[in-house]
Amino acid sequence: MSARVVDHAASVAAIRPIVGVVSDYSGYKGAIYGYSPQRVQTTLACYNHFFYSVPSLETVYVLHDKDHKPSTAALQTLPSTVKTIDVSKNVAKIPAELTRVWNSDHPDAQSTGILVLPVDRCFGAADAINGWGISNKVPIFWPVTDWVFSTTDTEPSALGGYGVPQSYCGEVMGAQVATILQGGTPSPPWAPANIDDPATDPNTDIYWAVSQATASQTGTTLVKPAPAGLNVL
Repeated sequence: MSARVVDHAASVAAIRPIVGVVSDYSGYKGAIYGYSPQRVQTTLACYNHFFYSVPSLETVYVLHDKDHKPSTAALQTLPSTVKTIDVSKNVAKIPAELTRVWNSDHPDAQSTGILVLPVDRCFGAADAINGWGISNKVPIFWPVTDWVFSTTDTEPSALGGYGVPQSYCGEVMGAQVATILQGGTPSPPWAPANIDDPATDPNTDIYWAVSQATASQTGTTLVKPAPAGLNVL
């Protein structure tokens, strides 16, 4: 559950307890528990790891939802040179909006990429966004690595990602739900990601990965040799 969903659930007093995933959990009180992947706090690191992954990268567009607090907070951590693409409208229209911007701006394909901010709308349209990136030979980089696949996968893969996998968030939430169902209280009520000492194990907090298959499909040259911590799938 995203911050937007947790906020809505919290507004319905009869629904307790709530277990969710949010970047900033400081404002949640009462029987609201969860995991904080701290995507807002790691947005700049994610942006930097995009550049580490693709040495030719010069210009970055970000998929941004102006009506989404985590997206707005994440954008404020980035350099003012980034270009924004508004995805606050219908999820199904995101690929069309990407095409409109690309046809209007005509960016240099060899030095331009798209960074997805922590927007729930984008997470729900991951296949469409990644598919657009492959079709238009544009590297797409995410604040998660769940949609970075190897050549053995049939789904459209992102070029890369850096952050806490959604799958790991689900594991932490599941453990908290199990505790609640057994009559206990999660301790701690919010489990923050360890962003000071990033791990390279996909089953722990921070993970950095790129897809060689998508790099080949988009004509993107990945950094070589791969630096410590980078998982090339």
